[in-house]
Amino acid sequence: MTNKSDESRQRLYAVAARLFAERGYDKTSIREVAAAYGVESATLYYYVKNKEELLRNICIDTLSESLDGLEAIAAADVSAVEKLQRAAASHMAALRDGGYRQRVMLVEMRALSGENKKQVQRLRDRYDALLEQVLEQGQQEQSVRTDVSAKYLRLALLGLLNWAIFWYRPGKELRPEQLSSMFADLFLSGASADADATGRNKR
Repeated sequence: MTNKSDESRQRLYAVAARLFAERGYDKTSIREVAAAYGVESATLYYYVKNKEELLRNICIDTLSESLDGLEAIAAADVSAVEKLQRAAASHMAALRDGGYRQRVMLVEMRALSGENKKQVQRLRDRYDALLEQVLEQGQQEQSVRTDVSAKYLRLALLGLLNWAIFWYRPGKELRPEQLSSMFADLFLSGASADADATGRNKR
């Protein structure tokens, strides 16, 4: 596939993600996507066979990019605290283009079925596992509290980061890098080993 085709495909994903995020996947027709992209509906079938495949590709593209970033962070020879700060920055980088693709992946992946859903879920599970691995490293380094399992620490961190996707508006709030730094500090303040509640049963 040529670079030009890749660029066209990425532009299509960006257009479709914006429409899916603003109108909802179910309420957006393939004809509306084609019109926003500037082509006839038939032209879209050069890229995807139907609307569900378009959604699947947006989700896979988004998760693959996030996973590539987290894999590099997890493999780095730095402390878990530094990895968590980098992971937050990488996660929030999606806000630079309005966060449409990330929002669609989080909200609309439920519309996927069969193998399409399984493919996306495998990538999401891999991302979750890597983030838990970093949190477990922090627990081993005694920089992250151990009275809460890595699973629930991961859910708390992702809840904090993902919610910003729904309210953040570029140019009207803090920059993504400022938000990621603030969120990482807030999370680590509560998840640090200093906050470990003595005598509490591990969840």
